[in-house]
Amino acid sequence: MNDPGGINRDRLRKVLALLSSPVDGEALAAARKVVALLAAAGKRPEELIEEEPGPGPIPGSKLTGVAGYWWARWSDAHHNAQVFERQVEAKEAELVRLRADLAELEETRPALDWLAIIERMPRGNPMERARQREIEFRARTGKLTAAEKVALREFARVQALARKAGAAA
Repeated sequence: MNDPGGINRDRLRKVLALLSSPVDGEALAAARKVVALLAAAGKRPEELIEEEPGPGPIPGSKLTGVAGYWWARWSDAHHNAQVFERQVEAKEAELVRLRADLAELEETRPALDWLAIIERMPRGNPMERARQREIEFRARTGKLTAAEKVALREFARVQALARKAGAAA
């Protein structure tokens, strides 16, 4: 249903409802679509406050109408962002713990000929070659990280399996 200002209110309501999506990309796309719908009708978002009475006051807030509606949507998005940030912090802390566990485990394993493994690695693009030179330097100076040792072990394991498969064929 279009109003005299040329805005399809049903479409606008549906798009506004997407602003509370927990998916940031969806909420952003909805916000841009609202602005586009209003622009097509020759209006700006702030004009909604003057025209639209809105759903009424938000509990615990003095805001009413569309301002209250937008505040509620922003509050939902802000809350979701805070939850996401806490989840990211928890995952980062878990990653630090896992890296420490990996380093501890790697110390119990026998050392390999790291330089020989590095020499067998294929030389790729310039960025890969630079990274391999960095790893080679750390291997020569005895400063390989646990993650690098694990990656080199895995490379050596896969190479050994490939040699066995080639010999069996």
